[in-house]
Amino acid sequence: SPAAEGVVGVSLPAGAVADLYDNLNTASELLNFTYDSTPPNATLTSKYGGFETNISPVVARLDFGEDVVAASSEGLLTVHFAYANGTRAQAALGAAPDAAARTVEVEIYPEADADLTLRVAAGRVEDVAGQLNVQSAAYVVRYDVT
Repeated sequence: SPAAEGVVGVSLPAGAVADLYDNLNTASELLNFTYDSTPPNATLTSKYGGFETNISPVVARLDFGEDVVAASSEGLLTVHFAYANGTRAQAALGAAPDAAARTVEVEIYPEADADLTLRVAAGRVEDVAGQLNVQSAAYVVRYDVT
């Protein structure tokens, strides 16, 4: 197994094996592939910067650090709404990309002033190596129009 992530080359040198008649092989061509053992992990930010906004929709930007595609039909982003009046709600929003993409934007429409806790649940996307994403760290945005 490779010592680190990156491009790995494999070849068979000349004379390494023989057939039943003791004929030695010629050198093979070099086969290169990329070894990737790190699953995708989203970094969440707000499209408009900062942790407080009065702009609706609130646009969450998810950066996976590598190209990913959908691995689940469930919502990509879990949003917990903590409204100023004490009401709480939760929603799964946004679709994972059908074509390979590194970043995804999800629009969130709060009904009133609220603290929004955003998180990407595990297993929603996969990278080109077939690894499912891990759960992201929480990102909190305060939506305040008063």
